[in-house]
Amino acid sequence: MTDRNTKKRIQNSMDHALSGLPTDSFLTQRVLKRATQTKGEEKMKKKLSGSVIFAIVLTIVVATVAIAATNWDALRKYFETVRVMDTTGELARWSDEDKVKLLIAMEQAGLVDEEDARAKTALNESLPMPQRGSAANKIITERYGESYFDSYTVEQMEFPEDARSQDEQTAYEQWSEAYWSMESREKQPLTESRMYKATMNNLTEIGDFPHELLRDVKVSSQWNEQDQTYTITASIDKATYLAAKTNPQQISLFDSQSIGYENEDALQFQFLLDKYGTYLGTFDPNSAQSRAKLTLKEAQPIAEKALQVRLNVGPEVLKNLTMEGSFGEGSEYILEEGRFNAICFFIWREDGNPRYTVEIDAISSRVLKAIDWEESEAMEKKARQWLTEIEALLNDAGVSSDLTNAQGVYIWKWTLEERAAWSKVARPIVLEYLEEHPEFTRYLEDMLTGSHINNTWPNLISLTQYAYGTPDEASISQEKAFSIARGVALERGAIQSYVDENHNHSFYYDVTNPARPLWKVHISVLFGDGDESHPLHPTKPRGFFVVMDAHTGEVLKVTERNVGTGIQDLV
Repeated sequence: MTDRNTKKRIQNSMDHALSGLPTDSFLTQRVLKRATQTKGEEKMKKKLSGSVIFAIVLTIVVATVAIAATNWDALRKYFETVRVMDTTGELARWSDEDKVKLLIAMEQAGLVDEEDARAKTALNESLPMPQRGSAANKIITERYGESYFDSYTVEQMEFPEDARSQDEQTAYEQWSEAYWSMESREKQPLTESRMYKATMNNLTEIGDFPHELLRDVKVSSQWNEQDQTYTITASIDKATYLAAKTNPQQISLFDSQSIGYENEDALQFQFLLDKYGTYLGTFDPNSAQSRAKLTLKEAQPIAEKALQVRLNVGPEVLKNLTMEGSFGEGSEYILEEGRFNAICFFIWREDGNPRYTVEIDAISSRVLKAIDWEESEAMEKKARQWLTEIEALLNDAGVSSDLTNAQGVYIWKWTLEERAAWSKVARPIVLEYLEEHPEFTRYLEDMLTGSHINNTWPNLISLTQYAYGTPDEASISQEKAFSIARGVALERGAIQSYVDENHNHSFYYDVTNPARPLWKVHISVLFGDGDESHPLHPTKPRGFFVVMDAHTGEVLKVTERNVGTGIQDLV
């Protein structure tokens, strides 16, 4: 799974998981527009929820169910308290007051030994609340575990479905249906504890957050008076989170591949709620727009100048076209950040079809691409024809044109002897054709400058840049060349098991300059998406291409393979 797709999957999951909540689309747009302007505003005052309306109403509803005194009757009031605490977020916030409140309900339901010294401490109103909360927490965690739990967990543990009588099951279902029906009709102001609940919902429903760390998550809020919305910020200690994260491909909302960001020693993410707790969306500091140092208004003159300088397209042409500007991710992968660069993207259309596009790095203002779509599509069509003619010439010469041998093995895995024999015939044919077709040569050069839609050479062209041969008597062995390249990879941070357990390393013996042949070794550290023992690390290179003097072993050049590194740079 690529990093770009990972982030898209997380966002789609969030949209799906929270799609049932009511939304205000106009309010969402206003909030997202001002999301970066909320810093420095006064934080809302903390409010504690004391809502008991659900329990009161449900007690009345359930009282009409005429069944004999059973285990259900003993537990019903306890479950009502737990449901209210769950709904209002007190189980998620889990303050000392919340712990003591739950313990009181447990004691009233007969679930606590009255002689337990810890219970006596927790129920002693004359003691400091931290001391009471600590005592209550010990009893509660003994029964329900240390991790975050909800009302469903409590109900299943205390009142297992397979242990209920038919009457108990009927009463339970009627009570539960009445509760959720009443809860869905109530629209109460947002409280601190409900903010915790919303945070837990996000973390448990979206991505792969370690469940055992839910109690370690801290929540704060900021009220925007103008938009009447809350920005909710969830935080967790970075070291604690990373220690619990055993697989780098398990992405949660705290990861930068999703919507997380670092703030000193903490990881954080933000989402938006209205004053009643309606979900409005997320604030993504990792989005291209949030990372950009340029506004679209500032970038547009740069784009127009690029069209004039690079493509000789002036204002008189552009005024007759429709223009759209947006932020997006480019094709340059920033390894240390584990993500693609942020760009300002402009497209001018003629009759609804793309005519010109410009991409500008949203951080540095560097022009990355300026494309005339009409010309680029025409050149791409010509290139396909040129390539077809080259392939025909290779077939006529009796060598492979699709870079596979008689056994169907691709050229990466050919022996040095096979590749040398192919190169001896194929390369002169390709070079002669390019010399006779300078327009094709110019097109290949322009592809690498961002002047065309396609910016990657065909493999056939890449693999005929150089002449390949076999080692002479003065050359170091292939084993020695691999050992040198392996050492370079490890020095540059490659994980040893990823190198030693990989079977996709490639070897090339370059004799383009016969007086100084070269060993070229590509150390691969890529494994399949499903390989759990070798997960992809988004901030580490995908491979290391090491070029060395074939006679002395001196390392001359190292290319760290990245997302988007062209094959022309790895052969």
